[in-house]
Amino acid sequence: MAIPFVKAIERGRPDAEITLLCQSQFKPLLKHLKVGHEIIELPAKGSRYFLKIWSLRTRYPDVHFLFSNSLRGDIESRLIGSPLRLGGSMGSKRKLLTHQATISKDFENKHQVELWTEYLQYFGLKESIDYSPLLKVNNLNAKPKVICLAPGSSNTPEKRLPVEKWIKLLRTLHEEFPESNFKLVGTVIDRIICDKIISNLSSHRVENLSGRTNLVELCEVLKNSMCLVCNDSGAMHLANSLGIPVVAIFGVTKSEITGPIFDAPKFLLDQYSPSSRKNLDIHVTNIINSISNSSK
Repeated sequence: MAIPFVKAIERGRPDAEITLLCQSQFKPLLKHLKVGHEIIELPAKGSRYFLKIWSLRTRYPDVHFLFSNSLRGDIESRLIGSPLRLGGSMGSKRKLLTHQATISKDFENKHQVELWTEYLQYFGLKESIDYSPLLKVNNLNAKPKVICLAPGSSNTPEKRLPVEKWIKLLRTLHEEFPESNFKLVGTVIDRIICDKIISNLSSHRVENLSGRTNLVELCEVLKNSMCLVCNDSGAMHLANSLGIPVVAIFGVTKSEITGPIFDAPKFLLDQYSPSSRKNLDIHVTNIINSISNSSK
């Protein structure tokens, strides 16, 4: 979700060199999507973690903007030592920053991208935020009839639709789309969930790719799919950023706060709504039929 903002900063300050600091698994993806000028991986966790962070001060950054709002991130920025350390919050004081955008708690139930827009405009961003998909995706009608499913959600297990409901949903889709193949995608952590789903539906048309792709490889899988059915997860945001239609099933999180943001087809369902509790598989089937028909 931060990528459109990085690109807006690049457009607004073409004289600046944009360096991104991120976890190691995101570096290949950011290079693939051509975001920023340089990418530095955060070091592995351990006793020397903050010492390695401190060594980055020899890069002499002019400005350090934090998309995150965490004490650890603030400590990292202080150790790196930029003279301008910028971030935002809804009222709480971030003492290790040099400048802070503080906004009303009225934003508490607004989308994350609205918060970032407020923060960056406070610090002088004048460029508009472009939510166009990041990569050009081939016509859906020209693709193999592949439906991807992402049953996991690594950071918050509570976001997940229960496994038994994924099993029922996949059985229904398997019957309703006899000419389609299905690919389960996710992280190594999601492998257990996907293995259980696969074990309840033995079919040559269902393939378990969870834990077998990096993020760049996952992009290629998604780009060659008709759509992704998923929880509120990183896979949802990745598919949406590529322009792939997503059918996202929300539960404990709210779509208006963490939902997909790019200008691509998105269909958002609440697993706790009365209609979804009874007929979730029917709703998803109807949506995929509409996606398929719209591409013809």
